[in-house]
Amino acid sequence: MWSPKKNADGGKNPYYDFMTQVQPGDIVFSFANADIIAIGGAASIAYTANKPTDFGNAGATWSKDGWAVDVDFQRVENPITPKLHMNLIAPLLPEKYSPIRANGNGNQVYLTSISTELGSQN
Repeated sequence: MWSPKKNADGGKNPYYDFMTQVQPGDIVFSFANADIIAIGGAASIAYTANKPTDFGNAGATWSKDGWAVDVDFQRVENPITPKLHMNLIAPLLPEKYSPIRANGNGNQVYLTSISTELGSQN
């Protein structure tokens, strides 16, 4: 994973700062297009790294200076749609910096944390 260290205006962004809290062995869920499409294990702590060249024009206003965390992602065979399980998930969502809203729609965030209880739901 890679993120800038600061917003384009130089301000702090808690979703980028979460990169510095990742520890080896942490589980990372990749959420895209309303589905969890991959699950990975963090293999490093955050380290300073330049913006990857394969980002192309994505994030054109971002600084090249950022955080990287090595994650070994595996695509899930059957993507998980959290919106279909909100009766179980909603009570376990963090009050602040939640990855998804209580209605199951994703929040536009880069990285955040969830409880162990939520992460281990079957």
